[in-house]
Amino acid sequence: MEKSEKPRVIVLDTSAILSGQLEANPAHKYLTCPGVVDEVRFGNLAPERLDAAIMQGLLSVERPERWALEKTTEAASLTGDITSLSETDIVLIAIAIQYNVANYDVSLISDDYSVQNTAMQLGIKVSGRIHPGIKRAVKWVLICPACSSTFRENLKTCPYCGGELRRKPVKNLST
Repeated sequence: MEKSEKPRVIVLDTSAILSGQLEANPAHKYLTCPGVVDEVRFGNLAPERLDAAIMQGLLSVERPERWALEKTTEAASLTGDITSLSETDIVLIAIAIQYNVANYDVSLISDDYSVQNTAMQLGIKVSGRIHPGIKRAVKWVLICPACSSTFRENLKTCPYCGGELRRKPVKNLST
């Protein structure tokens, strides 16, 4: 099967659904996860649009396999995005990696830059709807503005001085 003939899978986050990205295109399979459904329904963010898309078969709600969740969590830890991703974000990326490994042509639509960054590290195409997608992947470290200590672990405060840690991009991606 040639690259252009791969089945097209589009994984949608909440902002993509709210911005009307559900087009009736039989060549595309639109997917999301239960966390996004909850955000739309319980946040009262146009739940009728979501429900209609699910009932018409335009949108499928899936859960990823455990290996895909583990691979996503590992990648997010390596990029330093793990502190910025919600459980729903990790599940969305895991769905995308699962289909990517299964030889589908996958795109993940999200305006969350941490979601985009982690997905890009996993070789998944990304785009945004409200904001443009990122152009290159970034690795992050946590830095203490008070004492300048840096950390790769998932911490909120500096263990040395108690300062609140902030994310800072690493210039050299190999570190």
